[in-house]
Amino acid sequence: MQKFLLIFGADGTLGKVIVSHFMNCDYDKIFLFDRNYEDNFENEKIKYFHSKDLSVEINAIDAMNKISVDNNVELFLISTIGGYDGGKYFWEEDIETNKMMEINFKTNFNLLKHFALKIKESNSGSAIFISALSGIYPTEKSLLYSTSKAALNSLIKAAAIDGREINLTVNGIAPSILDTPSNREMLSIEEIGQLINLNVIADLIATVFKNKNMFNGNILELKSK
Repeated sequence: MQKFLLIFGADGTLGKVIVSHFMNCDYDKIFLFDRNYEDNFENEKIKYFHSKDLSVEINAIDAMNKISVDNNVELFLISTIGGYDGGKYFWEEDIETNKMMEINFKTNFNLLKHFALKIKESNSGSAIFISALSGIYPTEKSLLYSTSKAALNSLIKAAAIDGREINLTVNGIAPSILDTPSNREMLSIEEIGQLINLNVIADLIATVFKNKNMFNGNILELKSK
């Protein structure tokens, strides 16, 4: 049985850590997708594809059409795609111009929908999405962001139920605040000590994939304290 891994958002801060973690693991092929990625890998099993705005469904279809599978292939998908927009009370927000639902929910819905259709051509598969703890426990001045992540969590749970029909498991990881350079700039020294290390997320994804038939419909919460 061959194992193919698809990583969306591969050029982001978290995406790069995940790529580094998985590039030497036991996957026969690894496909990287991002809007700004530069292919500089010498590893023959790794292929890069430039992706367009995946909140537009035809672009998600095009991305999945890059992958050829048969019933001797297990498929795995990691999506780190997401965005943050907050800092306003909900009565100050403009839902017509806010892009959180498009970025955090619609993009990942399109990916999962067409990944599922690709699963139907293969043997089985598993998908993991990066959500956020505030999608479970909303925080101040983050209504539309938290709502979009809550919608992603519902997508994961509902898709996990439907996915049983096609041997697809779906899970999410919901960290508090990731340890990235941009987040460090905004936080105090005490708060920096509570950031979630990106390698922890990569290790957790690897564990879920190795036990993909035991994990389904979970939103795995990550918080330092």
